[in-house]
Amino acid sequence: MSETLIIVGDAPDDAVPSAEATGFEVIALKPDEVLSKINVTPDDATVLLTGEMENRSDLVAAIASVRKLRGSGADAIRAVRDPAVLPSLPPFEGLRFCKTLPRVNAWQRLVRKVSSRFSSGRVYLVKPVVSYGGRGIRPWVSGMHVSPDEYVQQAITGTPMSAVYRSDGWSAVLLGVTEQLVGDECFGAGWYEYCGSIGPVVLDDRDRAALSHLGVVLSQRCDLRGVFGVDLVRDAAGKWWPVEVNPRWPGSAWVLEQAGAAVMLSMDQTRGGTALPDHEGVKHGVAWRVEDGARVGRVTASGVDREACYAALVEAVKTNESVGEDDADGESGTVASDRGTPEDETTDTGAAGHAGS
Repeated sequence: MSETLIIVGDAPDDAVPSAEATGFEVIALKPDEVLSKINVTPDDATVLLTGEMENRSDLVAAIASVRKLRGSGADAIRAVRDPAVLPSLPPFEGLRFCKTLPRVNAWQRLVRKVSSRFSSGRVYLVKPVVSYGGRGIRPWVSGMHVSPDEYVQQAITGTPMSAVYRSDGWSAVLLGVTEQLVGDECFGAGWYEYCGSIGPVVLDDRDRAALSHLGVVLSQRCDLRGVFGVDLVRDAAGKWWPVEVNPRWPGSAWVLEQAGAAVMLSMDQTRGGTALPDHEGVKHGVAWRVEDGARVGRVTASGVDREACYAALVEAVKTNESVGEDDADGESGTVASDRGTPEDETTDTGAAGHAGS
């Protein structure tokens, strides 16, 4: 008899295909219905969190009181979602941290001092503390009103990326990295809205060392568990700027699984694990149309390189058909997209989307 996995979040389709392919019996529940329905699920069912649940720590605590979580608990989620966490991490070669003004007392008085506190010449973003998929992010200008539910973060010019990890609260394994599609008009996305992922991204040894260090430090400081994602920007000098942590199943995990990373299976491992081997060649992608801030029409595609994969995703989202990899010469077949509901080359951003990532 297969094990039951309850997938909870506003983006269950980020995880359902991987869970079903792994052999789970899947029950997908939206956040607003989970407490009324979870008690009729099997007692030994476990729960996997997806998009938007990083903003519902109280709900996560309630879920954890009746079912086992496959991932971080409420305290860990609150800790790692604090805007002050990332800029407080110790320096490490290859990593850079954004200047950030988190929520503080006497907010309006301090916001008026932002331009003097931060070095001149930098660009900043105003981000909601409760954010998902890049929604509600806007450029900051001097004198702008910033509410107590928002914070100011330095914007970084570069390519939006998402790193996926598996953690046991102490050690963390870097499972792979994807490029994020953010604010891409071809998918209907506005400003900094996340609309897809392409990968895997090839890393060199220095990249791996920096990103692996980041995962371990975050895991140990915040007691992260299971699979989680970190949104980053890679600048022109190859430095990595983490901008947000998503302590739940990221939307880019499916892409890494198509490239050979057993992300869903890795949840049952406690220590160790093997990172996705680097290789050039076929790229895989997942994308969504964004309509009124909501992701709809999930499509997938593969291509001989990043450009071919991106072109296939654009075509697929127009027809709502996923483009499959029948061979490596670009003559791919198409199959009907089976689910409704999710990176541009360079962007000015301090907030590259969601586990998504």
